[in-house]
Amino acid sequence: MLDLILSIFEYKLFWIHVIGLAVYYVYLKFVAFTYWQRKNVPHEKPVLIFGNILRSCLGLVSIGEDVKRNYDKFRDHPVHGIYMLSNPVLMVNDPELVRLVLVKEFSKFRDRGLYHNEKVDPLTANLFFLPGEKWKRLRSKLSPTFSSSKLKSIYPLIKEIGDELIKTVEKSIVNGNVVIEVKDLSSRYTTDTIVSMAFGFNCNTLKDPKSDFRKYGDMIVKKRPNIQLTFGMFSPELLTFLRIRLIDKVVYEFFIRVFSEMVNLRKKGNVKRDDVLNLLMQLVEKGYIGVNDEEIRKPISEYDETDRITLLEAYAQAFVFFFAGFETSSGTIAYALYELALHPEIQDRVRDEIRDLMDTSHGCSYENCVNRTKYLEMVINETLRKHPTSPFLNRICTEDCEFPSVNMNVQKGTKIMISASGIMRNSNFYPDPDKFDPERFSQENIDSRNPYTFLPFGQGPRSCIGIRLGMIQTKIALISLLSKFRCSPCLDTPVPLKYSPKSIVQVPDRGIPLRFERAR
Repeated sequence: MLDLILSIFEYKLFWIHVIGLAVYYVYLKFVAFTYWQRKNVPHEKPVLIFGNILRSCLGLVSIGEDVKRNYDKFRDHPVHGIYMLSNPVLMVNDPELVRLVLVKEFSKFRDRGLYHNEKVDPLTANLFFLPGEKWKRLRSKLSPTFSSSKLKSIYPLIKEIGDELIKTVEKSIVNGNVVIEVKDLSSRYTTDTIVSMAFGFNCNTLKDPKSDFRKYGDMIVKKRPNIQLTFGMFSPELLTFLRIRLIDKVVYEFFIRVFSEMVNLRKKGNVKRDDVLNLLMQLVEKGYIGVNDEEIRKPISEYDETDRITLLEAYAQAFVFFFAGFETSSGTIAYALYELALHPEIQDRVRDEIRDLMDTSHGCSYENCVNRTKYLEMVINETLRKHPTSPFLNRICTEDCEFPSVNMNVQKGTKIMISASGIMRNSNFYPDPDKFDPERFSQENIDSRNPYTFLPFGQGPRSCIGIRLGMIQTKIALISLLSKFRCSPCLDTPVPLKYSPKSIVQVPDRGIPLRFERAR
């Protein structure tokens, strides 16, 4: 009798699954995947379940490349639709509409619409992920962290790691030259600079490539599959419902432990150091940064308990500072070295500028690094154009908004995407876009081009808060290396370069080995 009941139950359960799948199929085919058709918005025909990102979900290409491929098909349309899995997303292609979203109507598009869960995944409560008022509150508090005075005060720390970078390459040279994988080298450099600037100690990753910070930093970038990251960007509600972490638990535990130890050591020893951790501790204890800072938003007497951030919020900001600082800058440094190795005439011109800088009375001072490296900055900007580490921008519409130029009403809740890599490789804006040409960023050419065609850090109020710090960090690495060494391709240098299909940020697939020799 029991067997009969079980068989009936299994039979019914089977049909429940069949009916459920049939209903889901009908929903996808006739509801979800007809959204853009019903809106009369141009779009590519979606693949069931995967939408328009099948290749990245299968791990064949990166998400950024899949999005760029889709952009390239519709780049002459001001807007078009794309399906990220079953989620309809509006791609904004026209630079003036990009300006509308990022600046002019910023109040209606200020959120990224990304997954964040302060209870399940506390480190996602950071400036990059947070929405609305939470983002606004933190942004205003953290802005002084990147003021000119703060950058100048931490500049010697970066310069010191730059000197260590020279020693690392020098020790590796045997018989006049050495082949070095520059993405790994630059990641070790940026790990050391970020940890020194942010937390006040040297983790010696340049000397010890297997340091814990390097290990866990790699895990942040490489651990998660594309499909999970896609859910985090376009179906955050699902991750919240399932209580799934975007940041791996072991990564979370490592960073919380390190941050806690650093805070406790400073409190016990009454240690004051002009770094990011100290600034975050000020926000926890007082609600503002410094007492003489020009960026303080109101009289000190007006700050109270509500202005303070929690310790966990401070840890979340320290975490994103570490991740954004080490990964984006390391990628830019590696890509710049790659392009300079392939274009020796450009490399020679950069080296001449660096040597002229070194011959001045103040050498590589903060002021000279910022103001007297114009061609190097052009090279870095061209690197960012051709190889952006963040290949697209996300926004979500929080209030109905009109796009007058296309006679379109964008409804509240609409997800928005801008293909930064697509726009920056569009031949209408950058002729011969695959060519590496720093002259695109001469002042004359910058002035003649729509500024919303250059988007490596976004634009507007929600652009990257650490742009200037990243530029200084990148400049010091390149100044240090190119002042002493010449880099060139070796037999294993990939031409053309391929991006890893397993990372949300654009990193090289199998590294970038280059040959280094002492410069004459």
